[in-house]
Amino acid sequence: MKTARVILIGCGDIGSQLGLECVQAGVSAVGLRRNIAALPEQLSAYSLDYSSDDMKVLADWEGDLAVFTPTPSARDAEGYRQGYLAPVQRFLEAREGAAPSCALFVSSTRVYGQQDGGWVSEQTPAQAADEQGEVILQAERLLEQSQHRLVVVRPGGIYGRSPSRLLERISGGEVLPCLEGGYGNRIHRDDLVGLLWHLSRKLLAGEALSDCYLAVDDAPIKNWEVEQWLARQIGVTDQQPAKARPGRGKRCRNTALHQLGYRLRYPDYRAGYRELLAGD
Repeated sequence: MKTARVILIGCGDIGSQLGLECVQAGVSAVGLRRNIAALPEQLSAYSLDYSSDDMKVLADWEGDLAVFTPTPSARDAEGYRQGYLAPVQRFLEAREGAAPSCALFVSSTRVYGQQDGGWVSEQTPAQAADEQGEVILQAERLLEQSQHRLVVVRPGGIYGRSPSRLLERISGGEVLPCLEGGYGNRIHRDDLVGLLWHLSRKLLAGEALSDCYLAVDDAPIKNWEVEQWLARQIGVTDQQPAKARPGRGKRCRNTALHQLGYRLRYPDYRAGYRELLAGD
């Protein structure tokens, strides 16, 4: 493990925390992002645009694991192309002809377009309902078709950072009314980082893994229940109705996550938000 070399492409909050796990274990880790001043000082970094030809610097990289933790540059389809698809394309172009390595790609449950309230798992065919989800799938497929050993992680909604847009909205009195809105799936940022580190160690050790894991907690639940619970914790009584998303949502199974041996620190939203609220 201490001789392993990891590169973190799109090194934002999740990538930075994963990088710190690597450093603490004695693993060489380098983060790639435009603004390296935002990275922890313990982490080595390259300042570059990972959606551009800047990625050519990886042509001579002799590493073991590339971790993609992308974020869209905007909320429309083009923003997703720049955030998810372009980095994969530039990485594969730069690495053409190089020795294969392992790749860990952080995707999204958005690739499942189901909105009927039913259950989905890793065995459910991914059929995106919008262009953004289809772009994420295209990025997955490009890596699948490459020579690199790939594991895809599809997280639900990531929470756990402060400030939180959801908590700010609810604190302002805008809350989903009872019985409105569909199911939501979420994972605490610390658990997503923990799962990625768990998978990284196994990949670096050459252990057998599945091709895909859903990264969600144990409690898919109606979004209105989460918001009403948070409103009670904060003490919001004067509420204005928030707009619910269309459809009944979906419920994501995390059986494979548990079979992998990862133990969730925050198995449901109450555990995660209690700590966040206490900190705030």
